[in-house]
Amino acid sequence: MKFPYLQSGMLLAVALATAAPLVRGQTVAPTAKPEPVSSTDLTEAIVLSPFTVTSEETHGYQATESLAGTRLRTELRDLGAPISVVTKDFLNDTGVTNNGTLLTYTTNTEVGGVHGNYAGFGTGTGISENRLNPQGTTRIRGLDGSDNTRDYFLTNIPWDSYNIDRVDTVRGPNSILYGLGSPSGIVNTSINEARFKNKTTIEARFGRFGSYRGSIDANIVLLPKELSVRVDGVYSSTQFQQKPAFNHDSRQYIAFRYDPKALNLDEKMTTSLKVSFENGKIHSNNPTQSPPTDAITPWFDPAKGNKFTTDPFITNNANLNNPTWTFHGIVTDYSPNAGSGNGVTNQANGSVNPFYNPWVGVPFQSGTTLLSGVNPQVPGGQTFFQPSLSLGNSPSVLHNSINGIAYNQFAGVNTFSGYAQAAKLPGYGTGLYKDTYLLDPTIFDYYHNLIGGENSRQWQNWTSFNAALAQTFLGGHVGYEAAFHQEQYRNGQWSLFGGNGAIQLWTETYTADGQKDPNFGKPYIQSTGQYGNNSYHAKNEDVRITAFGELRGSDLFDRQSLAAKIIGRQRLTGLYSTYTHNDEGRDWMLYATDPSYDQTYQPNNSQAINLTNFAPHLVSFLGGSLASKST
Repeated sequence: MKFPYLQSGMLLAVALATAAPLVRGQTVAPTAKPEPVSSTDLTEAIVLSPFTVTSEETHGYQATESLAGTRLRTELRDLGAPISVVTKDFLNDTGVTNNGTLLTYTTNTEVGGVHGNYAGFGTGTGISENRLNPQGTTRIRGLDGSDNTRDYFLTNIPWDSYNIDRVDTVRGPNSILYGLGSPSGIVNTSINEARFKNKTTIEARFGRFGSYRGSIDANIVLLPKELSVRVDGVYSSTQFQQKPAFNHDSRQYIAFRYDPKALNLDEKMTTSLKVSFENGKIHSNNPTQSPPTDAITPWFDPAKGNKFTTDPFITNNANLNNPTWTFHGIVTDYSPNAGSGNGVTNQANGSVNPFYNPWVGVPFQSGTTLLSGVNPQVPGGQTFFQPSLSLGNSPSVLHNSINGIAYNQFAGVNTFSGYAQAAKLPGYGTGLYKDTYLLDPTIFDYYHNLIGGENSRQWQNWTSFNAALAQTFLGGHVGYEAAFHQEQYRNGQWSLFGGNGAIQLWTETYTADGQKDPNFGKPYIQSTGQYGNNSYHAKNEDVRITAFGELRGSDLFDRQSLAAKIIGRQRLTGLYSTYTHNDEGRDWMLYATDPSYDQTYQPNNSQAINLTNFAPHLVSFLGGSLASKST
């Protein structure tokens, strides 16, 4: 709802009413009437910069003006765009500190994270969760993510309320009129400015699970009405119900304002120079919102997995009629006429494989050495050799053995999306079938336990510099602002197990060398260290010059006349803007075998290889065998 700015309007009316008799009554002899208020005092009370809107001009939760839409201070009732303004008082009273805790309050906005109302897991067969910066997962009007801006400059910095004066959300394609791209909208934060008033605020907060936060906001006037400085800082340590997740956030901010007296000639001319700098760092092992993928419960269902067992050695020693081996009907005859691959239900001789079961999947898609027994309480010692079939027709890939162990293939329980592909369900190739998840905390209590444990980290760090010079002339009828923004932003993450994890079941009854497998029936998670490891570095530089000229009907006619009201206030605004963005993104594997390992498979091979084919699989068993369980 929009309300008129009553106080500003009343002051303006009083100023104009008082100034008029001062001009017209200069020839009248002095009387005993009270001394009129000087024009200088009036100027100090009513002159507001057209380039900024701060919490000093708001009343509680009520804000009536915004820079959104026209780039100049404009009343919200005059803007044809859906704009919501969150004032400093609202941020303080609700305990809001960032996007994640604010956008659940505002209109038509959604946000990710543990405090959010939007998962943002993507549209793939599995969940794609933003653990690096959950509050950056946003959606406005159900369309797409919003642009994140800082004083209407695009930014990568996740904002924190310690140095934020107000937040404006502009919803819908109207935000494009401001020169920014997202059709869903923008979320703009106005950072604190130095003011000509001494004030210091120190705040301490304590929360659940041992969380705490401390911040300071100190504004110091160095030269009255001319030079001031503002220093802000915050440190927060957020702990979560899901252990051992945490988020540590440290930021420092300083701002200066200089209004040289020689260039501030009452209402005729104003000049203001504002400079600010921020440094921040976030180190975290953020919680996961999603439960683990279910690759275990179908094994117990008689209509699905029916507790199938597998033997990796049989894949190369061949008896598909053996009910122990049900792996997708893969044949062992490698002649050109033989069928092979997932979903093949025919045997090499063309007959139907009676033991084919699409719930049997391949948990280890590529790689070589399997390292088990990560938990010191669980015995380890499991090795298998599975060079990627894309390496060609090397004898070691197909039939020969390495150190006495033949080529072999491990199997396990399929995810639901994998089952849909193997069973060729209607539309299986369109990605309509999504994985299912373990929602029962008695199987795995993901509410209280981070499935990857301590084996992941995320980080963000940045520096930001802003400078703006603003001048107005002719009593505020003409003016310009030249602004500069520079930002360096880095983030990254690594994860040993990647993503939300899939809990799988060990179905192998024998090891690759023919021994009884001691891990049969145990639940586990596994990874090759290939996914969830990346870094990003971005540098933004912006130059923006905004100029305006204004014609008011009251400049030509009596302000109460019909002509003055028809003309009203006509404003012409011009903009020059440059935006330079450079970024670099990297993805990496946590570990891999060196190139010499390829010689074990393909002696004298001179071709370049992809080391992902030789990434060791790391397995962590989550408990003892469930083979004797019924569900």
